[in-house]
Amino acid sequence: MDGKRRYVILLIVTTLFIFMMVGCQKRDADTQETTVQEAQDAIILEDYLRQYDAMFQDLRISSSADIYHICTYGDKVFYRDYDEELAVWYVKRLNVSTKESVDLIRWSEEETEEEKWSVQCITLTKDGNLLALLGRFDAEYMSGMGTAKEYVLAEYDRFGNQTKSQPLDGDVIPSKSYSFLMGVDGEGNVAISSNEKMVLTSDGKKKGEIHLEDGASAADFVRSTKGSLYVSVIVGLSKSVRRVEFDTCELVTIEGMPTDIGAIGEIADGSYAGIDHALLVSNNEGLYVADLDQSKTYKIASWESCGISGVEVRGIQIRKEKVYVSTLSLTLSGELAILTPMKEGQEKAEGPKVLHFAVYSKLTVLANIVSGYNRSQKKYCVEMVDYSNSPDWRERIVADMLGNNPPDLLDMTFFFTGANPTFEDFLNQGYVDDLTPYLERSEKISKDDILEKVMEMVTSKKGIAAIPCTVMIDTMIVSSSEFGERTGWTIEELMAYAKAHLDSQPKDQCTREDFNAIWFKPNLESFVDFENKKASFDSPEFRKMLEYAHSYPKGDGTYHPYSIEQFLQNIYLESVFDIQKVQNLYFGKTAEFIGYPSLDGEPLFFLYPDSNGATPSICSRSQEKEGAWDFIEYVLSQNPVTMRYNESYIGIPTNKKYLQENIEALAEEDGLLSHGAYQLIGVPQTSFDPMNPDEGSWYKVHPFTEEEAETLYSLLNGATLRDQRIYVIWGIVYDELGGYYADQKSIDQTINAIQNRVQLFLNEQ
Repeated sequence: MDGKRRYVILLIVTTLFIFMMVGCQKRDADTQETTVQEAQDAIILEDYLRQYDAMFQDLRISSSADIYHICTYGDKVFYRDYDEELAVWYVKRLNVSTKESVDLIRWSEEETEEEKWSVQCITLTKDGNLLALLGRFDAEYMSGMGTAKEYVLAEYDRFGNQTKSQPLDGDVIPSKSYSFLMGVDGEGNVAISSNEKMVLTSDGKKKGEIHLEDGASAADFVRSTKGSLYVSVIVGLSKSVRRVEFDTCELVTIEGMPTDIGAIGEIADGSYAGIDHALLVSNNEGLYVADLDQSKTYKIASWESCGISGVEVRGIQIRKEKVYVSTLSLTLSGELAILTPMKEGQEKAEGPKVLHFAVYSKLTVLANIVSGYNRSQKKYCVEMVDYSNSPDWRERIVADMLGNNPPDLLDMTFFFTGANPTFEDFLNQGYVDDLTPYLERSEKISKDDILEKVMEMVTSKKGIAAIPCTVMIDTMIVSSSEFGERTGWTIEELMAYAKAHLDSQPKDQCTREDFNAIWFKPNLESFVDFENKKASFDSPEFRKMLEYAHSYPKGDGTYHPYSIEQFLQNIYLESVFDIQKVQNLYFGKTAEFIGYPSLDGEPLFFLYPDSNGATPSICSRSQEKEGAWDFIEYVLSQNPVTMRYNESYIGIPTNKKYLQENIEALAEEDGLLSHGAYQLIGVPQTSFDPMNPDEGSWYKVHPFTEEEAETLYSLLNGATLRDQRIYVIWGIVYDELGGYYADQKSIDQTINAIQNRVQLFLNEQ
């Protein structure tokens, strides 16, 4: 990761936004006025934001674990670390000025080889001392779940000297799980939370308890400038900020907060931009200041502009106008971001030019790509514009591309597998640029660097609209013990197998609709001749498929497994490592890649842009095309491993060089595998067969073999590429199949309707 990153707050937009929120207006019958005090508050905040030019400074902390939460005092940052050998948590102190960290709280001198002291959680007292919850555990059971033999609440000064130590009664500990969070208010009362329960204490004694909600947990505690304690609570995917009331033992919801709050932080300096009673709050979008007196919230920084993915933020604090941000992800794991506002009198440097990136949903992977780019250089900064909240998101994107403020970039991932418009439509209608001339003059990436099958997939008569950085393979696997080794199979073979194994197709499980995905949608090209504009859905083969599907019962609107799911499974391969993972997980390790059944028995599987990756294109009306191409160059010329998309996989790179590098690294004991390939695939290094979850199905991850590499390349090179018009045709077929499955139409009516509608569509092409 590079060093310091600058961003510029969009001053005019932000100021207008703040003015609308702060400038609460008094209305009479005919006029509208703003009070002097309200105007003054707006000016104070505006002046502060005018000076606020946040710097991104990353400090690589020597940590063997992810940094969940932080406690800061002056230029000292306290955080928990993990000793893998001893299996205990302890506390380290980072000196921001020297960028050095030292062990602060280790285990007690009373510790024996059989027992270990472990730091469960930390927080700061009102005096700036460090408060730590310690637990004494049997060394043999450190990795298990259970209650410690003893818990101690210990207070330390910022140099690590213990000032107080207080044993805790058993009823003070809220859960048998020793995964705790802790906060302290201005009176010294302490809240300890774990899972759904929060225990309130005073002087080491239980004062009361609060049941958060079923399935809820605390994400972060913070004390406000007036001493009250606040907590962010997670319930499912929802996060909110609440005030802890020690007297009544209840939580009070704080209104006016942004949605999906993750980390919350204290403003220790007593005021912030003229606001005396405030909290820092963070969500996926940015950093906010919440004025608790006025019940108003102001956005002061965009995470994307800072080079940080908002989903990564786990802890935030302000000390002396520095904003400390701890993160939890592979992108910034073990690092601390510091946002430093400019001091009064400094000349504000020109910030990076902002590039607007139109996307459908800010997925974690996409967010990490953007944050990685924003940290990589200083000239440009990418900000995503999310359209996923609108049901007509496709139409909105097109309208904005033709409007007065068009985006600079558009992610085309979901336009490769849909209709109206397709990714080709954007190029044919001039909405996006052909990337061919950009590739020809680039010194970082060329057509030859990208897999041939991928270039074939993205190249149309008009040029290249976009190139995905990673791809996925849509295929099927079968049990080789049942089907033997084969590279393809026919629909007749599947039907014959199902008829011969009646016990594998219970009528109350498999339904007519299940055949849509297994053979109707994959085989559409068999009944369409685009070159000669001819449809053949009136063929005997299509009729036979309809008749067999109709022999199964109607669906009831819920998911049902395929009739022979214990012998076949449709899957998406989303990473290099998935080849091994799939073969280990399914069918007692006898899985073979076969593809979908086809009319002629030829292998049938498909290649798509990775739905979790990025496929950026350049909007033709962008005013920053140089910057837009700079971002695309970055995306295509980076190894997905180095970009560290997320914790679950590394993607199948479209760049030949990195694809081979990743395969070779997985094949070496000291390559990716030694650093936790199990982390890259999202499962432990040993896992179980979900089809047969018993003790005998555990397996060990092994280095990638030549056979697995050959399988991956054969799938990449042999995949069928779909004409984008097939998705319009699938919409027609799917619509007509619904009436047939519901017994509202006969088979002849269904065939005639499909044939006529598809033929009409082809005639219009």
